[in-house]
Amino acid sequence: MLYRKEVFQIEYKKLTKTPSHAVALVDARMTYPSFGVRVIVSDPKKHLFGMHDTVHQMDFMINSDHEDQKAAAQAGLASLMNALGLTVPSVVTQQPPQVVAAAYARALQRESWQGWLFSKNRLRLKTVKVKVDQGISKHHKKRYCNYTFNSTGQSVERKKVLVNGYDYDGWWRYNLIKPNQLSRLPDDFLLWFDADGKDRRDLEDARIVARALNINKKKVLENVFYQLKFEMADVICSTSWYGHTSANIPANIFTRDADSRDSLSGLIAIYRSRRGTRPSADAIYHAAEKDKLPRKAWNGKWTKKD
Repeated sequence: MLYRKEVFQIEYKKLTKTPSHAVALVDARMTYPSFGVRVIVSDPKKHLFGMHDTVHQMDFMINSDHEDQKAAAQAGLASLMNALGLTVPSVVTQQPPQVVAAAYARALQRESWQGWLFSKNRLRLKTVKVKVDQGISKHHKKRYCNYTFNSTGQSVERKKVLVNGYDYDGWWRYNLIKPNQLSRLPDDFLLWFDADGKDRRDLEDARIVARALNINKKKVLENVFYQLKFEMADVICSTSWYGHTSANIPANIFTRDADSRDSLSGLIAIYRSRRGTRPSADAIYHAAEKDKLPRKAWNGKWTKKD
């Protein structure tokens, strides 16, 4: 069973009452297995005893099966990206849904308090105004929130955003990595397909990962690289639905797993050692889509906890 520690509460009262409420971005993640984008924001203003308002979690279901929910989520995420002056490369339209979600999460992390593995932390964070519209979802019979963001044109010192700290358990390898953050990266870094829909392969991206993360051992590089590119280990988080957590959580991402056959990255490494090349990105995607991967490996299929 996955152990995750989240030091925040979901509280929308303050945001709802003040449509022009200004917040700073704390973190962004890709939710599994829904392939949405989870955004964490915080009120940067000083309060009594140095305590901030509760930090806020927002989920953008950009790959929802319900078109109205999907459209609202995509509109909200687009307004946040615009408010922060962020873009994702146009080639992102050629990617599978999990890669699209990861691309947005990685772009947002660069402007967040948490920061991204491959970029330098911002000394100042942009603030944005957020408007929250609440209603009842006709699909799930529960409250939902739609968000609209606008730029304030202002920023705040990073150290003033979170007095009480923020912690989110994720990739266990984070504790073993001491990255050299890079000032420039290719727009298509870690994407699976190029503009023509062809497999981008691994050489250029793997070299960047090796250089940035100070990895000299080939086996370690192979494992870390495949976890980043095909399992989005730097931004993925697991989520529950109606109190259930997926029984198909990717292995060797949140908790260390010695059996490489249980993880997608391990299966790719085994395939590569036997055949001299990894399976194509297209083959990986369709195997996942059709539930052809072993239990605990990435398959993108919702499975309720036993």
